[in-house]
Amino acid sequence: MKALRDDNRQFKSIIDEKIKEIEPLNQALGKLRNANNVGRNGGLCSSEEELNAVIQSLQYHIQHESIPLSEEKQILREIKQLEGTREKVIANAAMRTKLQDSMVQKEALQDQVKIISGDLDGVRKEQQAVRAKIKQLDDALKAIDNEIKTL
Repeated sequence: MKALRDDNRQFKSIIDEKIKEIEPLNQALGKLRNANNVGRNGGLCSSEEELNAVIQSLQYHIQHESIPLSEEKQILREIKQLEGTREKVIANAAMRTKLQDSMVQKEALQDQVKIISGDLDGVRKEQQAVRAKIKQLDDALKAIDNEIKTL
């Protein structure tokens, strides 16, 4: 009986250890999720190459097509605006690369969490079995105590 109670305490300490082990992993996963959401860009080109291609397309349109002066001015303003986003596009591309690297880390962390959670589930099941056996033995002990009292 005492051994079973000791086993139960051991299971509790193992469960506490596993929970402490999972906690930083879950925090890291949360940080990765937040970083992934911040990386979404609104209306920017996804790469410097794409930005260059859009600008070249607009310049080609001005140089080789017959367009009114007002439209040409509008296209020139658009080109200037696109050039102004170049630094942001480069920064976002770098961030995307970092996010891709962090996704690999995220997957590794998720795998670790799954493994630890599986271990934790196994320990909890064992702990439940030990608790059930303790209860069964407690009930048997009470029954024996009652018999002794009646004698």
